[in-house]
Amino acid sequence: MKASLFVVMGIALFLGGCAAIGPSGSFRPDGLPKQEYYVGGGFMIDYRATENGTAIVVEEKSGKLVSTKTLTPAHPTFSFDIDPMDEDVIERLKTIGIDPIDMKFNLYFVPDEQSTEDKD
Repeated sequence: MKASLFVVMGIALFLGGCAAIGPSGSFRPDGLPKQEYYVGGGFMIDYRATENGTAIVVEEKSGKLVSTKTLTPAHPTFSFDIDPMDEDVIERLKTIGIDPIDMKFNLYFVPDEQSTEDKD
């Protein structure tokens, strides 16, 4: 689990500047999702989407993108699990600028542009 978390965190950091997913206007000027797309949070997250879109985990205090996953009817679930007491996790979080003492993970779900157009 640790290895996959760190791979996801690395990829998310690499892609963090890319906010071209979802409908225009879904993101704040800093590239993070708008509050209206907030669906949950915590250290253990299990989310099931009802439409196509992207699940995005953000550490709110630092504004760091931690994990993303595209969700579809074939793969509608997203899980995020981090042990805040694990020393390896703490060191990696510090490395990317997240304070392990005062961290807060929030999950956002941004529907695909097609999904939002279908509702109109």
